Amino acid sequence: LHLCSSSLLSILSPVMGLGAVSPLMDTRRPGLTEPAQIFELLEDLGPRVFSGSPALFERLAEVVVRAETSLSTLEHLFVMGAQLRADVWDVLRARLDERAEIRIGYGTAECPIIAQLSGSDRLELDKQDREEAQRSQCLGRPLSALELCLVDPDGGAPGDSDVALPSGATGAIWIRGFPVCPTESGWHRTGDLGFLDSEGLLWFCGEESDRVRTRDFTL
Repeated sequence: LHLCSSSLLSILSPVMGLGAVSPLMDTRRPGLTEPAQIFELLEDLGPRVFSGSPALFERLAEVVVRAETSLSTLEHLFVMGAQLRADVWDVLRARLDERAEIRIGYGTAECPIIAQLSGSDRLELDKQDREEAQRSQCLGRPLSALELCLVDPDGGAPGDSDVALPSGATGAIWIRGFPVCPTESGWHRTGDLGFLDSEGLLWFCGEESDRVRTRDFTL
């Protein structure tokens, strides 16, 4: 059973073989959600999967600390939309079963999950203190079911294999495959910029719309 705060994921969950339940909340303001109903659903229904935004989990973490509430029924906790603060991660990790996983998900409206950053990958990145983290954000490993391609932002959709940029080069992120909404070419442009490192991790460098074009170069 999937406890989700996204209406889109609640629709897609049955496609992935999961039942779904959603709390009564304003999905535009997840940080204002009443935690009591979340804990009631956890206790009464025992969902194995819980997905939500960082704002929602920050709200829950405040209550978890005060009430010493357990989250031991959960096996997978997915944080969608942005990174989770380290202190909130630590609070939730302490309340989960040791075998449970926390994952950071990256996706779009057309494809809710494109890449996932696992807890083990995050810990390894923290240990390495990599230079990339100073200028970009790690999104994790792309889903194996998806085809992901990075191309020149000023070009079109990916075509031949030689269009793809090499490892470490920043480009526009394109994806295709289930569950991406179909297009004529099969490829969907996410509107984000990123690069793949030598370990296969996807890094976010900003949105294409944030680029500033001048006569001589693009920032």
